[in-house]
Amino acid sequence: MVFARGEPQPLYDPAAPPGPVTEAPEPVLPAGVPLRPVGDFVGRRAELRTLVAALRHRARAGAVIHGIGGVGKSSLAAELLRLLGQDIGIVVPVVGATGADAILAAFGQALFTRAIAEGLPERHPWRQLSGYLRMPGEPWQERLTAAFQVLAQQPVTLLIDNFETNLDEQTSGPALIRDDILAEFLAAWAVHQGPHRLLVTSRYPFELPGNARRRLVHHHLGPLSLAETRKLIWRLPGLDALTPEQQRRACTDVGGHPRTLEYLDALLRKGQARFDDVTDRLEQLLADRGITAPDRWLDDLHTARDGDDTEQNHLVGRALAEAVTLTVNDSLLDRLLGLLDPAARTLLIGAAVYRQPIDQLGLAWQIHPPAPNPTDPERDQRLTELTHKLDEANTAGQPVDDWTQLGYTTEQVTQLRTDITEMGRPPLSDTTVDAVSLATLDTLGLLVPIVRPDDNRPQYVLHRWTAAALARLHPDATTSAHHRAAAYYTWRVQHQAQDKLAELYDQIEARYHHYAAANLTAAVSLSYEIRDQLHTWAAWDWETSICHETLTWLPPNTYDTAAFTHQLGILAQARGDYAEAERRYQQSLTIGEELGDRAGMASSYHQLGNLAYLQGDYAEAERRYQQSLTVNQELGNRAGMAGSYHQLGILAYLQGDYAEAERRYQQSLTVNQELGNRAGMAGSYHQLGILAYLQGDYAEAERRYQQSLTIGEQLGNRAGMATSYGQLGILAQDRGDYAEAERRYQQSLTIDEELGNRAGMATSYHQLGMIAQDRGDYAEAERRYQQSLTIGEQLGNRAGMAGSYHQLGILAYLQGDYAEAERRYQQSLTINQELGNRAGMAISISQLGTLRTETGDFAEAVTLHCQALVIRLGIGLPQAGFDIARLRDLRAKLCEHRFSDAVTAILDEQSSQALTALLDQTERPEQEDGT
Repeated sequence: MVFARGEPQPLYDPAAPPGPVTEAPEPVLPAGVPLRPVGDFVGRRAELRTLVAALRHRARAGAVIHGIGGVGKSSLAAELLRLLGQDIGIVVPVVGATGADAILAAFGQALFTRAIAEGLPERHPWRQLSGYLRMPGEPWQERLTAAFQVLAQQPVTLLIDNFETNLDEQTSGPALIRDDILAEFLAAWAVHQGPHRLLVTSRYPFELPGNARRRLVHHHLGPLSLAETRKLIWRLPGLDALTPEQQRRACTDVGGHPRTLEYLDALLRKGQARFDDVTDRLEQLLADRGITAPDRWLDDLHTARDGDDTEQNHLVGRALAEAVTLTVNDSLLDRLLGLLDPAARTLLIGAAVYRQPIDQLGLAWQIHPPAPNPTDPERDQRLTELTHKLDEANTAGQPVDDWTQLGYTTEQVTQLRTDITEMGRPPLSDTTVDAVSLATLDTLGLLVPIVRPDDNRPQYVLHRWTAAALARLHPDATTSAHHRAAAYYTWRVQHQAQDKLAELYDQIEARYHHYAAANLTAAVSLSYEIRDQLHTWAAWDWETSICHETLTWLPPNTYDTAAFTHQLGILAQARGDYAEAERRYQQSLTIGEELGDRAGMASSYHQLGNLAYLQGDYAEAERRYQQSLTVNQELGNRAGMAGSYHQLGILAYLQGDYAEAERRYQQSLTVNQELGNRAGMAGSYHQLGILAYLQGDYAEAERRYQQSLTIGEQLGNRAGMATSYGQLGILAQDRGDYAEAERRYQQSLTIDEELGNRAGMATSYHQLGMIAQDRGDYAEAERRYQQSLTIGEQLGNRAGMAGSYHQLGILAYLQGDYAEAERRYQQSLTINQELGNRAGMAISISQLGTLRTETGDFAEAVTLHCQALVIRLGIGLPQAGFDIARLRDLRAKLCEHRFSDAVTAILDEQSSQALTALLDQTERPEQEDGT
C-alpha cells in the first residue's frame, strides 16, 4: 500500500495485457572478478549501501574490504562494481602479490582492451597511453600522472584482490605494506582528486603513507546473518534439503562463513556424509578448542539487550565467528578431499600453488610425468650455430629477420624452424587434463574456469582461502607442486614466443615457486636475471624491490648477500645518493673480505672508485680502479678488466692525457667486442666520441655517439641514451644549430628527470644554460647554471661544480662584472688544480688571461696565456689556437722587450724562441667560444 498526497493514482492497469520485461544487462568485468549472475548474490545489503555511498562521495577515494579468507570479500567487491554501473569506468584488476609496475602494466592492458573494443585509432591518446603505462623504465610517478591527466574525465577503478600477500602483519595496529614503493603508489592513487577509485580486498586492514588512509573507507566484513545464510542455502542443494533447525546449526557451526558452507554442501551432495555426523564432529572439534557454544556469535551480532554495549558485542561476535570458521574449515576441506579420486585430488593441490589464472597446460604440468625431448646432437649443433650467428648480428647492430642473410639455404631455414618447433614441445607425457576431473572440481566449487576478454582459451582459478588450507593439509604435495610450477614457467621463458615484459613476469612467477619449494639457489639465480633486465630498462624502483626481497631470503654473510647489497649501492649512486651508495659498497666489500671473495671485492673496489671519481677525488678513484684491475687480471675476469680499463681511460681524459685515455678505451672496447658485451661497447664508443670531439674531429665524434646511441636504443638503456643525446646536442651547438642542440638537451633532461638521475640532470641544465648564453639570454643562462651548481654541490660532484663556476664567470665577464668573473674563475681553477684536471685548469687560466687583457694588465695576461698554452699543447688540445691568437694581440699591445720578459718568465729559452716563430707564422684564428 502506498500513501501519496493528492488524487489517487493507479499503480497499474489490471486489464492491460502483459508487456515485455527488459532484462537488466550484465556488466562486463575483467576475467577473474567473481561476478555472480543477477539474483545469485545474497545478503550484504547494509554493506553495499555503505560502500556504494562511500565510493560515490567526492571526499572518498575508495574502500578497503577486510576480513578472513572465504568470507565473501571478492564477491562483495564484484557486486559493488555491478551496482556502481557506469561510475566504475575502466576496471584495472590485480590479484595477489603486486607492485607499482605490475599495476601500471595491468592498467595499460585494461586501457588497451577498452580502446580496441571502442574502435579507437592507433594514434588515439588512450592507445598511446596504454603503451606508455607498460614501460617499466619510466618512473611510476610520471606514468601515473600522465594517466590521470589523459583520463581526467574518465573514471578508472583499481581493484586489488587478495592484497594480504603484500602485507606484513603487526602485533598491534594495521598491517604494513612490505614494498615501500607500492605503498607510495597506492597513496598517490588515493589522494588524487578525480573520478578514479581504489577498491581493495584484504584479510587485514593496512596503513598507507601520509593521510592517504583517511581517504578510504575501511569495512570489516563479518559472517553472514542467519537470514543471509538461508538465502545462500537456496542455491546450495545439499544444505537446502535440511530442516530449518539443521540449517541454523550449519550456520552457527561454521561461523556464518560462505566458503565453509559451500564445503559442507559439497560433502552432503557427494552423498557419503550425514549432516548430524558431520556437525557432531565439528562441534567436538570446537569443544576441544574451548568453544563450547558456537552459536553465541549469532546472538552477539544480532540480538540487542538492554544495557549491552552493542559495538562491543559486534566485535566479540565477529571474533568468535571467525574463530569458529578457522577451527572447522580445514576439517571440512580435508573430508571433502577424501571424497575425490586421486587424479582430481592431485590436480586440485597442483592448481592451488599458482598465483595467477592458469591454463590447461599449466595444470597438465602438475599431473603428468616429464618426458624430455630425445637427444639429437646434430639438432643441438645446428641451433647452437644459429644462436651464435644471431648474437654476432646483434652485436654488430644488424639484427636479421630473414635467416638466409646469415648464409643459410631455404632448406636449412626450414630444418631450423622444425628444430625449434621440436625443442618447443612441452616435455610432458601428455598435455591434456581429464575433463571429468575438471568438471568434478568445478561442480564442487573448488576450481573455477574463467575466460579472459582477449583470449577464448579457458583458464582456471582456485580460491586463495582454499589454496592456503590445502597447503596446510598437504605440505609435501604442495612443495612438489611448486617445483612443477617453477618448471612450467621456466619452460615458458625458454620456449614461449612473447615480449620481454611478459617474459619477465614469467621469470618472477618461476622465482616465486622456486622459493616456495625451498629451492633458494634457483630463486636467487632468477633474482639476478630479473635484476639485470630491470636495470637495463632503468626500472630502478622495481629493481630495488627485487633486491630488498632477495636479501630477506639470504643469510647475512654470503656471496649473494654481498652482490645484492652491492647492487643497492649502484642504484643509490644512480639516484645521486652517494652516502647511501658508499655505505652499501662498504657493506658488500666487508662481506667479500670475510668470505675471501676476490671477484666481489674487485667489484666493490671498482664502484668505490666510481664514487670517488664522481666526487672529484681522482687520486682515490685511480687507486680503487687499480685495485680492481689487479684482482681481475689475477682472476682472468675479462669483463671486470674491461670495466677498469674504461674507468682508467676516463680518469686519463679528465686529467688531459688523451693518448692514455684512448689506449684504455680501446683496451676496453676490444675486450667487450670479444665478449659480445654490447652495453660495454656502447660506453667505449661514447668515450671515444668525446675524445674525438675534444681533438676537433667532429665527424668522428658524431659517428661514435651514434654507434653508442644505436646500441642504447636497441637495449632499452635509457640512461645511456640520455648521455648520447647530450653529446649530440653539444655537437649541434658547436655547429650553431641551436634548435637541434636544445632538442637533444631536452631529450636528455627528460630521461634523466624521469630516472631521477640528478648527475645527468645537472649536465643537461649546464648545457641548456650555454644555449641561453649563446642566445644572449643571460638571466636564463644564470638560472640553468645555478640549477646545475646546486645539484653538483648536493652530490659532492666537484668536477661539475668547477664547470658551473667557470660558466658563471663567463656570464659575469660578458656583463662587465670583472670582479665576480675573476672570483668564479678562481673557484673553478682551484677545484681543477685539486683534481688534477689539466684541461679544466687551462680553460680557467686562459679566461683569467682574457680578463687581465680587459683590465689592461697585459704582462700578467701574457703570463696566463702562456701557462694555458703550455698545458694545451702538452695534451694536444685544439683550443691552444685561442691562446696563440691572444698572445699575438698582446705582443702588438706591448713593446717587444716587455712581451719577451713576460714570456721568458714562464718558458725556457728554446720554448720562447719556438713561440716567437709560431706567432710570426700563424694567422689569427677565430675567437674561442668560452666553453
